Amino acid sequence: MCGAPLLAATLLTVSGSARRRPGADKAGLQSRLTDAGITEVQRRFADPPADSRIMMRWWWFGPSATREELDAEMRHMKEGGIGGFEVAVVYPLAVDDPARGFRNYSYLGFEFLDRLAFTSRRARELGLRMDLTIGSGWSYGGPYITPELAATRLRSERREIAPDVVSIERPAPFEHDRLIAAFIAPGSVQEADPAAFREVAIPETGRIPLPPRCGPHVVLLYFSGQTGQIVKRAAIGAEGYVLDHYSREAIETHLREAGDKMLAATASRCMRATGPGICSTSSGSGAGTISARCCRLRISAPATARRRSAATTAER
Repeated sequence: MCGAPLLAATLLTVSGSARRRPGADKAGLQSRLTDAGITEVQRRFADPPADSRIMMRWWWFGPSATREELDAEMRHMKEGGIGGFEVAVVYPLAVDDPARGFRNYSYLGFEFLDRLAFTSRRARELGLRMDLTIGSGWSYGGPYITPELAATRLRSERREIAPDVVSIERPAPFEHDRLIAAFIAPGSVQEADPAAFREVAIPETGRIPLPPRCGPHVVLLYFSGQTGQIVKRAAIGAEGYVLDHYSREAIETHLREAGDKMLAATASRCMRATGPGICSTSSGSGAGTISARCCRLRISAPATARRRSAATTAER
């Protein structure tokens, strides 16, 4: 009966449209609402096409799932009328317990990739669509993301300077921070006009000289550095820094270390993209989201992308 409200709303909309049209043909309206037409709508709600069935987000905690558990859950999804799923791998729910035969295995390790390959094959056999998140936890990252590839931020410091101060000590930055710019403007922190700030040259070493001026001034310092973000709710083996989403090298590293391995395990093809920065793979019937190979093509130079795309087509 889940389709009944939608069916009723559809009929009311059609009826309302007919009333609003001058000279609506009542007989024509009745012909569109024949028993046969209503029966067809009801049939489609009762047994929708495969590509119109709902998909579920399938959390793999640990990861720790066995082939038997995965097979049982996919059969339940199929029997329940679900059209497919998205695999999302996150943190473990329990520690290893040899007495109960329970054990977590490492993300991207042999056992995980074996379970992923099994799920991909079984999904095809059952006619289920499969999407796969290329990463674990939030946001993308892992043990292969070095400090140089990690997410960065821009922070600032404001300092009030007395009229007789001709230079300031170079500030001691936080770990991995780098002083990238300095500006000065007349007045206090509360009074300084943003439009009045002028850039100050920063020497390679030593104190930072200030230009001649009258009255108190404000110095504004900008630092570039790491956010220090760690992947949240990561699976075992997926812990590490969050990658810098603006760094091609960081994205390439993530796709190589995570995407390529999972893509190979699922033997999936390059599907259409649903949006920039979203990288996952799809198997089974219907359109899926972008694969690791597709993501790599999108962030490469246009000429390189065309060459790789042509090579990919030739391989198929």
